[in-house]
Amino acid sequence: MTTLKGRWTARSSYYCAVSDGCRRVYTNRDASPSFQANRIRDPKRVSYISLYVNGVIQPDCMYTVRDGKLTFRSKELPPEGAPIVLQFVRITSKSSKRRRRRTAKRSPTCKRKFRKGGEPMPASLIKLSITATSSQPTLSGGDVDTTVTASSSQYVALASAGTLDDTTLTILATAFVDDTGTSVTAFPDNLGYYNLYINGVLQQNGLSTITTSQIEIADGDQISSTTPIVVQFVASAADSTLTPPTASAPIITVNT
Repeated sequence: MTTLKGRWTARSSYYCAVSDGCRRVYTNRDASPSFQANRIRDPKRVSYISLYVNGVIQPDCMYTVRDGKLTFRSKELPPEGAPIVLQFVRITSKSSKRRRRRTAKRSPTCKRKFRKGGEPMPASLIKLSITATSSQPTLSGGDVDTTVTASSSQYVALASAGTLDDTTLTILATAFVDDTGTSVTAFPDNLGYYNLYINGVLQQNGLSTITTSQIEIADGDQISSTTPIVVQFVASAADSTLTPPTASAPIITVNT
């Protein structure tokens, strides 16, 4: 361990670039726009050098640094879009007029493996390992509230208001009056269904046919002319209100 006496000061500078995923060599021209003023410094003029790829510090056997040039020695190159940061630290003395420099070092260090012939084996980048798990969101609540409203109206006429054709009695809509005694101009066209009452007795559906302008009653020749004919029209409307369900937010757990 080296003991430094006197007053010393440390200054750091950075070179920043973004990997394109295919290049092994980066120069001062490749610096990020906001860091164009910084450059790759001469290792002989700084005390320490550290390289970070995607936020993870790399061993010194992964790269070489020369004035204005960074070269990756690893077999695997930084992925596209990963930030590349070189940190330079220079330690100088304040107690003396002259500047004292320590020999440049890179940290951390690693042992290199050699092939036959003395060439170093390509190393691999140290990557930031992140895993994440998430829970599945669940639905709760939610409802559909439907209100059905029914309305009816009755139209009345005497059988004598109609015309008899053989056995079919036809009564025009204009021969009827409504619940208030007002003359009718036409039967409703938006009815849900209708009921036919002859002399107060409900009749089967197959006995009559109806349009907006008239009603035809089978076996009309058997109906007395003074018999009241009542047609009841029933319409319904539905109104629904939706209450959406509530979805829980997934719980994401990140492990580094």
